[in-house]
Amino acid sequence: MLPRFTATTAAFLLLTLAAPSFADEEASAAPYITATPHGRFYFKMLPEGDCEAGGRGGLYHVESGADSLVYETSGWYSFKVFVSDEGQYLCRVGNSGRIGDWYFKDKGGDLKSPHNWIAHSPKEQVALAFYDRGQPIKTYFVADLVEEKNLQFSFSHYSFFKDVQFHTEALSDFQKEAAGMGDSHGCWIIAKTVDEATHVFDMRTGRRVGGAELVAAFAMTDRDALKSAAAYLKGHGLQWQEPRRCALVGDFQYSILYETPTESHELLVDRRTGSITVKK
Repeated sequence: MLPRFTATTAAFLLLTLAAPSFADEEASAAPYITATPHGRFYFKMLPEGDCEAGGRGGLYHVESGADSLVYETSGWYSFKVFVSDEGQYLCRVGNSGRIGDWYFKDKGGDLKSPHNWIAHSPKEQVALAFYDRGQPIKTYFVADLVEEKNLQFSFSHYSFFKDVQFHTEALSDFQKEAAGMGDSHGCWIIAKTVDEATHVFDMRTGRRVGGAELVAAFAMTDRDALKSAAAYLKGHGLQWQEPRRCALVGDFQYSILYETPTESHELLVDRRTGSITVKK
């Protein structure tokens, strides 16, 4: 006798044929804390009910006595958050998406998800959300960053990020003036999606400010810039000498002041491309 073919069986087969299989157990939401880079603040994340609809958090200032609450968040839970060093700006990374009724509807069927949970389509699933003192300033949904055809589906979930990281570094005077702020450091979120695209976001505004070229800029140090400048000078028949200055100027540039007995040169090294221009 042939096995009975039920709607649940059909759902299972449809998911099996639609996508490759990978580990599919959903992590249990649990309380945790995330500290800022220098440890002066931390964010405490607490689950409440379903992680897609509940959860609350609090940003705390570390003090010699009892730590003080700076601000709170509610209505969401994330398995990963990033907080800027002064505690003001926060980035919430979206949880893996859940396959629900929307998935079967998009495939032209009328089947229902066999799981009893809250599930959002890529147009509604949060990928990244940015906050200023706990208040939302910018939200990106999965569909804003990855086309549905490029998502990685399992039996019951879909993933959209390969990696998400936090980056902070000193700003040049030009960058501080352009941003209209006196902060000494910038803070960015670097997100690599499953389709191999790289997105860089400014945590203070939530705006997407670049891609792989900014990641290359972050990777270049002053030592790298000096090495590039030495190779450039050698290629132009000039002997390398210790420069008078190597400083951050402009928008992701190093300025290297180089002097010979008869003249001086300012070499501008673009951190995004590695290209060098000379100002006399």
